[in-house]
Amino acid sequence: MSSADILEFRLKLSGLLLLGGLVIEAVTLFWSHPFSIMIHIFPGVVLMAAGIIFYLYSLVAPPPGEPAERGAIQEQIRDTNA
Repeated sequence: MSSADILEFRLKLSGLLLLGGLVIEAVTLFWSHPFSIMIHIFPGVVLMAAGIIFYLYSLVAPPPGEPAERGAIQEQIRDTNA
């Protein structure tokens, strides 16, 4: 998998988490039962928060294999400067 494919997968997964949270929250808004606030808060808000956190993580996380490549590039830069 290329780094673009990994980023695309991570963004799709975070979007699905957000969508799941939004669906749960929308359903519980029309449900008039005291237990609906518990379902609104726990699964709905937790899925929304997980989607947001995973989205931000996917933007800043390096793709697998990149740290080793970065180290090799830094060694080449040091060798040319020395």
